[in-house]
Amino acid sequence: MAEEEFGRRLRRLEDRAKIEDLLTRYSIACDLRDLDALADCFAEDGSFEAVAGKVTGRAELVKYYTERFSQYGPTFHIPHAVALDFDGDDHAYGTVLAHSEIMMAEGLFLSAHHYIDEYVRCDDGKWRLQSRDNNFFYGMPLSELPAMNWREPRRRWPGVAPVDADIPETAQTWKRFIEQISAPATQAD
Repeated sequence: MAEEEFGRRLRRLEDRAKIEDLLTRYSIACDLRDLDALADCFAEDGSFEAVAGKVTGRAELVKYYTERFSQYGPTFHIPHAVALDFDGDDHAYGTVLAHSEIMMAEGLFLSAHHYIDEYVRCDDGKWRLQSRDNNFFYGMPLSELPAMNWREPRRRWPGVAPVDADIPETAQTWKRFIEQISAPATQAD
């Protein structure tokens, strides 16, 4: 293997590790309410697609997270795994499989979700979130989880009407699969 190719592959592995560290730092910053560290996880013009809409820029993100966290007690964000696709040396996309535990006045809430991320290497050499979207499999009180019916709305937050989950129902592959298994079987003559 040529030295240049070896160097490129080594840098890609280092970049993957740095992005995985970013995901952990984001979770820790959320759980410890370290808003400075949380802001540093985003590019200056980074964005988060929140329940109320898209929030852009570090100052606006800090406002959003401050308001959101004021509704919660302790939290525990858990990134499980990330699938990454690099687009050049300084840009990548990822899907992060994650869970969150959120203590609220109403009790313990759990959520399973995918973060849909875009990452950039900034001028200081650090990888940061350029954008983050949160797609939910479920979000509900722990007490409701054992009896969850997947055909009912699985996003059940206090103070708002339950709504449908994002995943897997919004995925085209899921829709095609459901159509396929729901279609009447044709019989051969």
